[in-house]
Amino acid sequence: MAGLDLCFKEWPIFVGGTSVCLFYFSFVHALVLPLVAMTQAPNEVAAPSLEDFHFVFQGSVVRTAATTLSAVKPSDKTIVVKVNKVIQPSSKAATRYEGKEVTVVLEKKPPELKPETEGVFYTNSLVSGDGLAVKGVVDIHPGHQDSVVAAATARRDDAVVRQAQRADLVVSGKVVAIREPDSNVLNAGGRLRITEHPARWREAEIEVQSVEKGPNRQRIRVLFPLSHDVLWKAAPKYQVGEEGIWFLHKNQTETAPVHRWMGAMTATQQDGYTALSPADFHPKASAERVKPLIEKAKGTK
Repeated sequence: MAGLDLCFKEWPIFVGGTSVCLFYFSFVHALVLPLVAMTQAPNEVAAPSLEDFHFVFQGSVVRTAATTLSAVKPSDKTIVVKVNKVIQPSSKAATRYEGKEVTVVLEKKPPELKPETEGVFYTNSLVSGDGLAVKGVVDIHPGHQDSVVAAATARRDDAVVRQAQRADLVVSGKVVAIREPDSNVLNAGGRLRITEHPARWREAEIEVQSVEKGPNRQRIRVLFPLSHDVLWKAAPKYQVGEEGIWFLHKNQTETAPVHRWMGAMTATQQDGYTALSPADFHPKASAERVKPLIEKAKGTK
């Protein structure tokens, strides 16, 4: 009725305005609205939000009603997918699945999904061990893949800028030694805290090739947890010979649910730093992308 009132207001001089309005609305419903719907159709199927999922990748279906792990029973919602490209996160732990088959438990399986179907899989971890099983949704809309990659790249780059701003020191370098730290290196209020989630701290000695942020240094000692305990498995683990860019912190607590209740165990000596977040280390191959973002962070308040 609101539309009819508007129609009469627009054409008050017509006698028999009802006929004019009925013709108008018949025209709109018969011709204009279908055309509008056609132009909006591609946007009606929105891509899932990257913020809701931890493991997003481009993949191709290998088998349906199947799994790669005995812990996950096959059903009409389980499929085996080959990971073609990891979109997020960009960590070494995630990208190692590229080229491998994983089990995906779909919340809703599209009827057109079959072997060789390609799409973007938005998932969260379900089971890991000898293989990987994830749970989530698949987007097989061909127009979404490029935009999803662009959005993930923007999110990843923004995270690098934020992490560079937080860092006390940013260096490019190479791990030349790994050792157990001295007992006085780790301190939590003056004493080590006993916990059922021991970090098994190690100290990586880094030969600095260039300093991207902070005072010039030639050598840096970086503490990292060797443990793969649930509280520490996401923290980067370093090896002798590894090269890259480190975002280093003093008294690092942004992974803090762990660090606050465990006493914020960090290096207390002059040269001790931590890099506990996956965003704190970038391999040498990503330097060309990461270094301009560090410069951007310097100019952003």
